[in-house]
Amino acid sequence: MRYTIEETASAVGLSVPQTRRRLQVLERHVDDVVSRGDHRKLFLSERGLSLLRRAVEIERDHGLAPQQAAKDALQQAGNVEQNGEKTPIKLDHDGVIQELIAALRAQIRDLEDDRNEWRRLAVQLQTQVPIALPAKTEDRRPWFLRLLTASPR
Repeated sequence: MRYTIEETASAVGLSVPQTRRRLQVLERHVDDVVSRGDHRKLFLSERGLSLLRRAVEIERDHGLAPQQAAKDALQQAGNVEQNGEKTPIKLDHDGVIQELIAALRAQIRDLEDDRNEWRRLAVQLQTQVPIALPAKTEDRRPWFLRLLTASPR
């Protein structure tokens, strides 16, 4: 499965630019973390998401710079070459999916709250509209008839 930068940013709790910078660090050390789609849009692999999540966790827990946290995450994941061989990384697919679902549900709740607030404001403004409009005239004849039959002053 591939994740967009926006999905990844919300899953790890970073902004999109912060996520891009951290992915650039990981991309230098691992080949298959980031792929490009249409219009050079970035997509992150599940392996990349788990590495990024671990790097951010190390960064926050130990106060390390993003570059050092990424290197530590790679070492912990067994991705660093040892004796000329790379050991495979173990992914927590269910955990990743559950966290993304939780992040999407939180975004949906926020959007629903925003929608409800805009609806409330729209109803409030609709009650004020008749006050702002000029009063209706009782003469419902077309304007040109009113003009032709108007009494001269």
